Amino acid sequence: MLEEGTTYLNHAGFGATPKKVLEAAAAWRHQMEAEPVRFMEEELMPALQDTAQRLAKYLGADVTGLAFVDNATTGMNAVLQSIDLRPGDELVTSNHAYQAVRTTLEFVCNTQSAELKLADIPFPLSQDPISAKQEILDAIEHTLSSRTRLLVIDHVTSHTAIHLPLMDILAMARDRNIPVLVDGAHGPGNLPLEMRAYVAAGLTWYVGNCHKWLCSAKSAGFLWTHPDWRGSVRPPVIGNTFGDGYSEAFLWPGTRDFSPWLAVGAALDFQHEFGAEIIRTYCHKLAAEAAAMLADRWSSLRGAPADFASAMTTIAIPLDLPPTKQSAQNVYWALRHDHGVEALVVAFNGRLWCRISAYLYNEISDYVRLGDAMIALGTALESTAGSGARLPLRSGGQITAA
Repeated sequence: MLEEGTTYLNHAGFGATPKKVLEAAAAWRHQMEAEPVRFMEEELMPALQDTAQRLAKYLGADVTGLAFVDNATTGMNAVLQSIDLRPGDELVTSNHAYQAVRTTLEFVCNTQSAELKLADIPFPLSQDPISAKQEILDAIEHTLSSRTRLLVIDHVTSHTAIHLPLMDILAMARDRNIPVLVDGAHGPGNLPLEMRAYVAAGLTWYVGNCHKWLCSAKSAGFLWTHPDWRGSVRPPVIGNTFGDGYSEAFLWPGTRDFSPWLAVGAALDFQHEFGAEIIRTYCHKLAAEAAAMLADRWSSLRGAPADFASAMTTIAIPLDLPPTKQSAQNVYWALRHDHGVEALVVAFNGRLWCRISAYLYNEISDYVRLGDAMIALGTALESTAGSGARLPLRSGGQITAA
């Protein structure tokens, strides 16, 4: 469905749903509207249970631990707002955590007199994979303490696109008897998942999106919970099925459009059509090739070595601009509105970074266009430097030379 004329390099943002999956979601909506009461009372729950079985098999998980949620933010809130804390308890996450997750953690800590601690993972990471891994593990280990009651960690960090060494982190927490909540917003479809192996390593909860790299319809996610904790997790909305069991409690948040959850089956069919491993291999290889090309053209550096990238990665931007949120937003809008390129730009740790994504509809020429656009922005900035002139944006913002 992507429009002509836009070079779309931000699949990590909200995914991009294939037509077949959209058609499947529409078919579910048509079935619902043909006889709404019968659908809700007789047809919906068996269909959701069938979809859950298929998703659990794909994830390598037991279906009894799987609950549907609208998105990763909803799933993270379900867990975090179910945690009972005491004054002085500590929750730990990293400085790369997604803002919505960090905000929820701050809310939980503020309401229960607990403390939020951030593991300061360096960025950019060392370009040596062994050193990069040690930097990550050291940052987390040094932040854990005897008061740590929960570790919240990304599978792939959102803005900085680091594929964290999850098994090592889980083992570290397990050895300290610390429960672990994994924000897997960018896991399913992007990385091979095996929930049973994560559980053996120390996983307590895993939250994932289906509408990003799995390409389901928007507003489809899941929460998987370890058997020991299923009795304590509450859904964000207490509905009719609360009290009927862990996964059942999440199934009825009230009347809503259930087609995104039901269309997860069509998204899994899409994965099967091409081959899940073939999709991942193509996307990871393309992202790595594109990042190497851009870093070379821009005389720049990558945020992490290839071993810690996936179908998304980051490259430092070669523009003489202050590394601020406003600068990042201005460049982001300039790429979109003046060059027809959709690629995320963020300010992090004293630099501006471009996060690129790769999916089946992308090819290397797309990233060449991104490279050209960024160089054009740099040329425009150089021509205005020292003159006080500004580079206008169609969004109404402006880029000013540093």
